[in-house]
This record gives sequence, structure tokens and C-alpha cells, in this order.
Amino acid sequence: MSVNKKSLRRFPVFHSVSAQALDRIAQNAFEERYSAGAKIFDDGQMGDKFYLVKSGSVEIFKPSADGDVILNTMQPGDHFGEMSLLDEKPRSAAARARTEVVVVQVSKNDFLAVVQEFPILLYQAARVSDQRLRERDRTMMQELLEHNKQLQKLYDTSLDISRHLELDQALHAMVERATDLLASTSGMLHLYHSPSGKLVPQSPFRQVLGGDTVAKRAYSTGKPVIENKLRALAAPICLGEATLGVLSVYRESQSAPFTQDDANLLLLFANQSAIAIENARLYGLAIEKGRMDGELEAARQVQRNLLPTHSPRILGFRLAGTWQPARQVAGDYYDYISLGDGQFGIVIADVSDKGMPAALFMATTRSVVRASILDEHDPARALQRANRLLCADAANGMFVTLFLGILDSRTRKFTFANAGHNPPLLWRAETKRLERLLPHGLALGILPYSAYASNQIMLQPGDVLVLYTDGATDAMNKREQGFGERRLSDLVRRHAPEEAGDIIRAFENSIHDFVGDQPLFDDVTLVVLSCTP
Repeated sequence: MSVNKKSLRRFPVFHSVSAQALDRIAQNAFEERYSAGAKIFDDGQMGDKFYLVKSGSVEIFKPSADGDVILNTMQPGDHFGEMSLLDEKPRSAAARARTEVVVVQVSKNDFLAVVQEFPILLYQAARVSDQRLRERDRTMMQELLEHNKQLQKLYDTSLDISRHLELDQALHAMVERATDLLASTSGMLHLYHSPSGKLVPQSPFRQVLGGDTVAKRAYSTGKPVIENKLRALAAPICLGEATLGVLSVYRESQSAPFTQDDANLLLLFANQSAIAIENARLYGLAIEKGRMDGELEAARQVQRNLLPTHSPRILGFRLAGTWQPARQVAGDYYDYISLGDGQFGIVIADVSDKGMPAALFMATTRSVVRASILDEHDPARALQRANRLLCADAANGMFVTLFLGILDSRTRKFTFANAGHNPPLLWRAETKRLERLLPHGLALGILPYSAYASNQIMLQPGDVLVLYTDGATDAMNKREQGFGERRLSDLVRRHAPEEAGDIIRAFENSIHDFVGDQPLFDDVTLVVLSCTP
């Protein structure tokens, strides 16, 4: 669209230019309309036009990989683009329409011609540029001071929310501080609930119609969302690659609209909030773990109290045991049961699971076996009764292997029955040979009508009977080698002449040296019965 000298005269830079000169410029000048965001010229481009802003506004900016740096904003009556025409060098910045804008464009030749005829135009242009620079400096200083205030407020706010270790308190503080930081009237925080795949409101001050939709957009895009029709601003709460939720703030309809600077500030605060949320979650987990550890330690103590506190004194025999749980509670146990008339029941067992379920099943097994052996002094009948009771009570396929023996100290007769447990080792002092008590039946808790058989042996002075769970032979060292039955057998052979307690200590030392710093893979239990000479 062409222009006339009357419209050119309105621009301050042409106030000293003659009417004839303006006529010549107007003949070739034309108006160009640009939509908001449209590029007018690029950085590094050779200049060929002089520009005057008739309406709207233009941004002069320096492109950067970290984001465009705004150098100046041109309003109606301002001009730009003259330096590249005068020094014949590429443009040092770019220009684009900040709003919809109408720009008058003057050719390079016409501009240089009028400058040659009216050199004062350069002075006026320089004076206007100087005024622009001074105004820009003042504006930039004000923006910098305001930015510093915002950063200080953001820092103080971040410190404030980080002191809250309880998650509910932290979430409430985040909404309250974000509302204050963004000069808003209310706010809302949503956290993503992965099982349902939904954003769940956590700490609202005031529900805003349409606020959830804005929050969902911020979550799905991973970027701040401005919805000024609702006076709503939402920013994702991101921790690394994960988006934990969305922080939103709202203003009254008559309040100032949110800007991109507001969005950037809320995003910064939301990222700080993500750290505070994670810290609060970790704190909560630590508290819960501490509570569970306390409960498990109490359970461990209860379980330890179910084990023999001391070995019974048996004329002609020595009895000792050791119990090392792989976790805080265990599925292994051993027991000594006085049956009267010089008879003692000896039990060792291993539940098929580990941890708390195994510990609870172990306690049940102990009670059931004790009740069964006190009523039935025959090991086989006692196991049959205990098995029926445990099958009725077993859950989740849990079962227990168990060895039950009854020692008659008056006759040195040892009667036993085995429900799927590791065969005990028997050292015969007379032959210097190691035997295994092999006969056994099915583990307890599998089939309610399993049959078990009692077997008898006679113990002679110097004989040693060793009962153990598979954790003793399965213990692993750092090279992933198992302790194994051979090492256990060799240990029994070497220490057979010693008392039962000494054999237990030798075993504990051997396991400790073998395993080292490796955690136990399974519970380790060992019982030694030695017949004294």
C-alpha cells in the first residue's frame, strides 16, 4: 500500500525534511502489514530498507540457542533498520512483529539520498536512538531489579517449602507460596496417581471451573499453560524425566492477565516443588521403614523368645543349638521339650517361605508340634496329628519340613520321625564313621493324611547327632560357592570328640569365615546332641 508525504511527516525523524524530499520518498515507499510473530528481517541479513512503525509494535532481538534476547521494542512513530544502510554491514539483530503491525518501508537509495540532502536527519536519528537506548537501559534496569526481587522471593519461597517434611504440609505450603509468588487469589496442586492414570487434587484453596482442564493440558504437554479467559496458569511439576503432577494458580477475572514471565516463574517454582515433594516422600518412607523395622525387631524378639533360652541338663548327654535368621524374622526353629521320666523331645524345622509369613507359620507349627508330642510320645503319631492340624491352617501353599526325635536318657534310645527334613548326621565314635538318618516322609502341611514312621537308634558314649536346616549347607560366599554338606561333614568329624557347645561354636566360626560380609541367603539352624563317655 502506497503512502503520502502527510503520513511521512508524522514521523519525528522526518520533521526537518522538505516537502519536495518527502514527495520523492513517498513515491517509492509502501506500507506492509505483519501478523504477530512474523519476521521482518533476520540477523546477519544485508539491509535494503529503512522502517517506520505506523501502528502496533516491533521487537528487535538477538537470536540465541538459550532463547531470544529482546534488545528493544518499537512503538508507533519509531524507526529502525538505518545502521545497516549507513555502514554497509550485515544487520546485527533481527526484527519481528510483537503485535499485528503496519510498517512503512523506505528503500535504501531513497533513505541515503535524503540523508545526503538533509544531514541533520542523521543527528535526529542519532538523538532518537540515544533516547531509545537510555529508555531501554532504564527499562532493563527496572526489569533486572524486578527480576532479582522475584528470584530472591523464589529462593525464600523454595527454602520455606523445603522445611516441610510431612507431605500434606509440604503440598499445602507449595500452593500457598505459589499463590503469593504469582500475586494470585487461589491455587491448586494435582499429583499424578499411576494406578488410576489420573491427576488427583491434593491441596485446593478454591476450585475454579475449568481449572482441571488447564492442569491436564500442562501435564500432557509438559509445559506451562496460560488460559487468561479463566485467569488460570498451570505448570508441570517435573523431577528429571518424570512428571509428578501440576501446580496451578488463579486470579480474579478483573485482575491482570498472566504473562509468559509469570509462566516461567511458576515453572521454576514447580521444579523446586518437585524436589520438596520427593524429599517429603522419602522422609515418609523412612518413617514408615523405621516403624516397620521397629515392629520387625519386636517380632524378632518374640520369635527368639520362642526358642530355647538354655539347653536342658540331661544325664549322660550334652545338647546345644544355634539359630541365625537371614532376615529380621525367620522360618527356621528348633525346640527342646521335656516329656518327663528322663525323656526329651528335640525338634528342628524349616518353613518353605521367608520373612514374616514364614515366622507366623513357624510359631503355629511350634504350638501344634508341642501339643501333639505331649499327647503322643511316639514321633510318628505326633507328626500325623500335627500334619492334619497344619493342613487345615496352611495358607498360600506354605509347608514345613520337620525332624522330631525323642531321647530316653535312661536307655540312650533315640526314637525319631522325619517329615521331609534334611537327614541328620550321626557320628559313631566306635567306628569313626559318619552316618545319615535317612528314613523320612512328606513335609507337614501338604497332604492331610500323610503317613510317617518312627525309627530307633541306640546312642553310645562319644556318639554325636547333628540336626541342621538347609541354610547351613546353602550358605554362600562372595564367589557364590555353597558351604555344602562336605564342609559340614568334615567339621563334624574334626570336632566330634568335643562337647556339643564347642561343636556349635566351631560351626558358627566356620560359617562366619566362609560367608564373610555376604548376607545369609537362608536361615541357618543347627542342633548338636552328644553322648558323653
